[in-house]
Amino acid sequence: MVGVCAGGMVLIAAAALALGWGLNGPAIGFIAILTFLTAATVSAALGISLSAAGVLVLLVLAWAEYAGWIGGVTALPNMSLPRRLVNLLVLVGVGLVSGLMVRRVFDHYLGASREREARFQGLLGIAVDTYWELDEHFTRTQIWYRSRDNRFVPSARSLKAPWDQTEWEYEPGRDQQHYADLRAHVPFRDLRVRWRRPDGHVHHLLVSGEPRFDGGGRFRGYWGVTRNIDELVAAQEALRRSETTLSTLVATSPDMITLTDMATARYVMVNDTFTRVSGFTREEAIGRTSLELGVWGSTESREEFIRRVATDSRVQDLPCSFVDKWGRPFTLLVSAAVFELEGRKYRCSTAAT
Repeated sequence: MVGVCAGGMVLIAAAALALGWGLNGPAIGFIAILTFLTAATVSAALGISLSAAGVLVLLVLAWAEYAGWIGGVTALPNMSLPRRLVNLLVLVGVGLVSGLMVRRVFDHYLGASREREARFQGLLGIAVDTYWELDEHFTRTQIWYRSRDNRFVPSARSLKAPWDQTEWEYEPGRDQQHYADLRAHVPFRDLRVRWRRPDGHVHHLLVSGEPRFDGGGRFRGYWGVTRNIDELVAAQEALRRSETTLSTLVATSPDMITLTDMATARYVMVNDTFTRVSGFTREEAIGRTSLELGVWGSTESREEFIRRVATDSRVQDLPCSFVDKWGRPFTLLVSAAVFELEGRKYRCSTAAT
C-alpha cells in the first residue's frame, strides 16, 4: 500500500511537470487521497511522511510555474474536455474505493472490538452477578444486572452510596473502614455485606471494586462487581450445624469413640467416654498410638482387629480386651470403619459394653 501510494504521487508530479499543468492538473487531488489512504490503513507516521512529500511536490510545482519553467494555468486550454472529465471521474472513483477500503478496515476492528466485549461480558457473567459504578463524590451508584444470557443490563434507577442505604448491612466495624478505603482511593476485595429486601429476605454478597482515573490522573469514582453467595452461606451454615450436631453427639455418646490416622496409627480425636473409661486425658492420648498408651489387653485382640480392618476396611461388634491407665482389664464390643478425607485415610472406632 505504501509503495503504491508513493509511486502514484511520483507519477502525478511527473505528469504535472511533463505536461506543464503544474498545480492546475486534474490529478493533483489524488495527493490528498493517497495521503488519506496511507494514514488510515497503514499508520499515522507513514501518513504524515507521505503528506510531507505531497507538500514538497506542491511547492516544487508552484515554484516551477512561478519561474516560468512550465505553463501552468496557460496550458489548460490544450487539455480536451473529455480528458478533463475522465480525470475527474477517475478521481471520484478512487475516492469511493478509498472510502470503502477504510470502511472495511473500520468494520474489521469494530467487529473484533465487539467480539472481545461480548466475550468479556460472557466471562464476567459467569463469575459475578452485578456490575456497578460509583461516582467521584460517592453520592450515586449505577448498577448493571446480569441477564439470563449473561449480558449486563443497566438498572432503571441509580442508588445512593452504600453507607446511605438502609438496606445494606455490614459486618461490625466494616462500614467505617470501607468508607476510609474509598476516600483513600484504594481497591478492595471480597467485602462481605448483606442486602435486606423490603420483604425481609436477606441476600449475602461479596463486593469488590477499584478506583477509576481519567487520562489526566483525576479520580472519577469506583467501578466493581458483586457476587451473590447465598448458596455458599447456606452451605456454610448447614456445615456449621452439622459439625455442632456431630460434635455434640460424639461428646455425649456413652460409647468410646476414637479417630486414628491410618498412616501413623496415632489418635487425632478421642471423646469424653474414652478419657473416662481409659483414664487417659485428651492431651495424653492425642498424637500417640494405642501401643504407646498400652490400652490393648491382649495381643490376640489387637491382631484380630487389625486383620479385619486391613481385609474388609471395617469391623462390626468384635469383642476386644483392653486395660485402663492403671492396668485394670475390661472388654468392649468394637466397631470400626476406614474413610478417606483430603487425601488421608482415617479409622473411626466405637467401643461399647
